[in-house]
Amino acid sequence: MCGIAGAAGKNATVLVLNMLEVLKHRGPDGHGTFSDRDITLGNVLLKITGEKNQPISNGGALTYNGEIYNFREIAKNLDINTDSDSEALFALIRSRGIEVAIQELEGDYAIAYYENGKITLVRDPAGVKPLYYSKGEVFAFASEKKALSRIGKNEIHVLKPGYMLNFSAASITEKEVASFSPGKLLTIENEAVKMLYEALEQSIRKRYYKPCAIAFSGGLDSSILAAMCKDAKLYSVGMAGSHDIKQTRSAAQLLGLPDNLHLHEITMGELESAIPNVVKAIESPDPLMVSIALPLYFASKYAHSDGLRVILSGQGADDCLRGINDMNPLDQRTLKYH
Repeated sequence: MCGIAGAAGKNATVLVLNMLEVLKHRGPDGHGTFSDRDITLGNVLLKITGEKNQPISNGGALTYNGEIYNFREIAKNLDINTDSDSEALFALIRSRGIEVAIQELEGDYAIAYYENGKITLVRDPAGVKPLYYSKGEVFAFASEKKALSRIGKNEIHVLKPGYMLNFSAASITEKEVASFSPGKLLTIENEAVKMLYEALEQSIRKRYYKPCAIAFSGGLDSSILAAMCKDAKLYSVGMAGSHDIKQTRSAAQLLGLPDNLHLHEITMGELESAIPNVVKAIESPDPLMVSIALPLYFASKYAHSDGLRVILSGQGADDCLRGINDMNPLDQRTLKYH
């Protein structure tokens, strides 16, 4: 998780430095800026893959937040030697052009690219990485809304998933450039189960990192992750004496991973004191979003305190699989069985 920001107009560099100050919690490993004319791009960096600092510049300039899982294949095809996904991404954009380059990416990303007076923003089709912008006398963008609020931007827009925004000479255009293609309708249960397992296995393999943590609830989604990542440490939180604690212990035991479990019992006081931090982090007071984010906040906090930089979670399965509440009773039995 890095943080990106940029501005075009009067005092662009000062504005970007102010936004990076707000975003510094996203990137403890370094920060940098690139400026040309009245345009500045900035980055705060969390290093996961490679040692390349951002923004990267050579003819154009790139700053991005995300992970490109097929960057090694991209680098090989471009005949470059790098251990950095950002360097491979920059080379791909310079070689193919950004709109064509997007079609070759596997991963999640929020990208800002500058060349010849034009800023281009792109967001991954799933909308995993956030990206906001504001227009007016000064055009600006950032990974978080509060960074734009810091520089006095009131009307803040979100770049939609899979969309590209071009800013040039005070003009803004947007269009969709990436989406998910619908697959074939599966009517044979065994075939569907096999394909789902293969898709999960491939997805997890691309994202797995050593050492790695899992936000573990003992539920179906996180238990599948744990079963496929036997070396990962399992971080779980719950109220003392709650059903969640018992379920987590039971699931870890059934998986044969009790020694991997890092279980933290929290008090009501700890829970209440964390809510302002969670609301600030997710930039929303919505009770449902806060309730989802709270256990992830604590799991990430404890994993970070143990020196881990990557944590996997099962968030999103309901969206992919329609959610339990939308299933008919037969679907529910099938899901529980498998």
